[in-house]
Amino acid sequence: MSSGREITSSTFGVVMEGTDPMIRPFDLAADAEMVLSWLASRQDIEFWNGRVPERGLTPATLREWHEDPDTRAFVLADPADKPVAYGEIWFDPSDRSAELAHLLVAPDHRGKGFGKMLTLALVAAAGHRSGYEVLLRVVPSNKSAIRCYESCGFQHASPERSRELNAGEQQEYLWMTLPVWSLSG
Repeated sequence: MSSGREITSSTFGVVMEGTDPMIRPFDLAADAEMVLSWLASRQDIEFWNGRVPERGLTPATLREWHEDPDTRAFVLADPADKPVAYGEIWFDPSDRSAELAHLLVAPDHRGKGFGKMLTLALVAAAGHRSGYEVLLRVVPSNKSAIRCYESCGFQHASPERSRELNAGEQQEYLWMTLPVWSLSG
């Protein structure tokens, strides 16, 4: 996605009180410290990363994640360009999938629709690769994230697909997919 593509709250009919956030590419130098500051607890880190890394999460961790040429990172920024949410898209050309990953909303913006707006904006950003399956994984105890993704049209993956996707993972995730018909409407 080019940085010139404007995706705002009105794109999805989501009303944000007095704001019109836009999605833009993540800037490691400008945004990393702020995004990492949103991880205030062990549970925040586990929900975001699936586990707490031994060496912690640092800007260097984010840099390593972004070295993969099939990874695209974005922030949802307020009108003053301050990030309020973060997320990644991992494209896998070998199986034509786009996984939404590491979605995170700033603590003071949680429960206000920003997670839904970020999710829908990432789906739109992933949409330029026609025919790709859009999926995401979530820690099963993260009920608020599951409700958010369900409100965006994601459905729980079949047990067979979940077993396939969880193979080799360090923990069991709940996998969710977006039906193709959801992308065309």
